[in-house]
Amino acid sequence: MFAENFVSNDEQLAGFGQVSFRIIDKLMLIAGLRVTRTKFDFDEFDAGPVNGPTPRNTSGSERETPVTPKFGLSYQADENNLFYVTAAKGYRVGGGNIPIPTIQCAAALAQVGLTIAPDSYKSDTVWSYEIGGKSRMDDGRIRLDASAFHIDWKQIQEG
Repeated sequence: MFAENFVSNDEQLAGFGQVSFRIIDKLMLIAGLRVTRTKFDFDEFDAGPVNGPTPRNTSGSERETPVTPKFGLSYQADENNLFYVTAAKGYRVGGGNIPIPTIQCAAALAQVGLTIAPDSYKSDTVWSYEIGGKSRMDDGRIRLDASAFHIDWKQIQEG
């Protein structure tokens, strides 16, 4: 007999604000902030030959309060040309893992330094940096948008 039941609840409450400040005539400073309260709970039941001889009940939760800022500068050279640079932090909320059969996966777990699979995982975070420009030509019939970016991703969720 095989049985599995995974129930999860993900709650998020967030607030965000952004302000723009004109430094000089054509130069604008932008600053924003998002604060989120996250809550993730799960309950898992599994039984059967693949999961081992004993039925398992697993539960867990993650609680986090990520703060993700955003900063930018934009320069409006003229009505057709805008240049900008931004830096922003992001995150992806953590959660629960469905249990894996430890007996059958012992060798794979040992390769990554584990004896059992974790029941939950934390958020991963990212800082992104972008520089670019936007131009309109031929009375707005042609648009050219170009940008370059770099992403610094930490604690990547892998499965």
